[in-house]
Amino acid sequence: LELCRHASQALGLIDIDRLGRHGRLAIDGVEVVVYFDEAIAPDHVRCFADLGPLMDEDAGPLRRLLSFNLFSAGPASGVCALDPVSGHGLLVVTLWVGVDTTAEQLADALRSVARQASALRESLSQQSASMGEAA
Repeated sequence: LELCRHASQALGLIDIDRLGRHGRLAIDGVEVVVYFDEAIAPDHVRCFADLGPLMDEDAGPLRRLLSFNLFSAGPASGVCALDPVSGHGLLVVTLWVGVDTTAEQLADALRSVARQASALRESLSQQSASMGEAA
């Protein structure tokens, strides 16, 4: 929890206890859920960055594939997935967090996840717009 508090301070968050208590934070407009399970992977955290709702409602098979992908993401891999509850796209990234990991390193890694999610969100938005123009 102390690492979460210090990482929250490094990120400039107002509520520095929120990450440790709830595992949720917003970085540059990107909602990120940080999940840690000490029993399964004591040196990893899984980050779920919200990409927002998927625009194309006719992509049933793709939506099912992404839903499956959400639950099959492996350690050290970033994957795109679909949250089957909210219908939002997600960027799922597993971060290694060892005993020597500093708060600044964790904050930098979380910023990187948020930047990747922002870039993916922008890419999805541009693709959606270009498909709308083609129709």
